[in-house]
Amino acid sequence: MPLAAPDVAVPAAPGAAPAAARVATVEPAKVTELAAVDVPAAVGRARSVLEADLAATSPRLQRLAAAALARTQHPGARDLLATHMAQTSTGDLSDIARLDLAYSLARGGDRRGGDALASSLRSPRAEVRDEAARLLALLGDRRAVSHLTDVLAVTQRRLGAAEHLAHLDEPHAIKVLEQVWADTGSSANDKARAAIALAIAGHRDVAPALRTMLSDPHFNAFAAAALAELRDRAAQPVLVHQLESPALVVRAARALRRLDPALDPRPMLPHLLEVLRSGRDTDQVQAAEAILLLAGPETLSTYD
Repeated sequence: MPLAAPDVAVPAAPGAAPAAARVATVEPAKVTELAAVDVPAAVGRARSVLEADLAATSPRLQRLAAAALARTQHPGARDLLATHMAQTSTGDLSDIARLDLAYSLARGGDRRGGDALASSLRSPRAEVRDEAARLLALLGDRRAVSHLTDVLAVTQRRLGAAEHLAHLDEPHAIKVLEQVWADTGSSANDKARAAIALAIAGHRDVAPALRTMLSDPHFNAFAAAALAELRDRAAQPVLVHQLESPALVVRAARALRRLDPALDPRPMLPHLLEVLRSGRDTDQVQAAEAILLLAGPETLSTYD
């Protein structure tokens, strides 16, 4: 599966980076203001918003809130995801959408999610098998390996399969990625994809190339997240800036916590709390999930 650019890319232009950095670095004049930020209260507010949305009239909003809250192993959120996942084919969910729910359930520590993904590897539909394997790989679940290894043998799909297997640091996939990265005949797009995947697998030698991608609006979200896995601080200003984008806020929050497990979330919370107060309902869900990732237990950031 090719690496797709995010819906909204936030470039780290040379002039923008200092502004983003100022958000992450507490200025002396703001020390008193930040001292007043109540982190546990912010987490509680985020949970309350998500819990209220579990009873929303919109099934889509219910599912979004449940997926976010299930990170905390919230029983009600997990049960709601399982109920929606079990809807019959006459419902409003596609097979692929059900896989997303299964992933969120598995990410929340519920075996029903992982088992649903594994059973989908036997689907008669190739796209369902592929997506189930991709999501299992994101979870670090080795039940994905057999299917993705088969795909790795298909020349036209080799790079996509290797990207997914990078989450499992699978040796054959790493070899493919290293070949693409080293091949002077590889396209710039393929080399970027290979470098990002190698970083996800923990290969630090690609970090300099990823730093150059931080100013590329097509790849900066992926490059910053990959650098965060390597604990490379060059990603921080870009990630803090991306907290302002509803399309990137959850990815950025998770990456910031991966970058620094001891992160002080206080400089980032006022903006997110304002979104909780006055944003659209779906934006509120994204902001609430970002707050949980930034200020909740570090374990919440283990998976995408």
